[in-house]
Amino acid sequence: MRHENLIVDKIGIFEGFIGLYLLWLLVKMKMFSQKSIDS
Repeated sequence: MRHENLIVDKIGIFEGFIGLYLLWLLVKMKMFSQKSIDS
């Protein structure tokens, strides 16, 4: 077993979560700006 592969896998999962979170934030911001424009 090589430890480097485990570390890379953990970083990949971590980056995936960050990507999803940033996408979610972007969507929330867009929804919020649309609501403020509508009102």
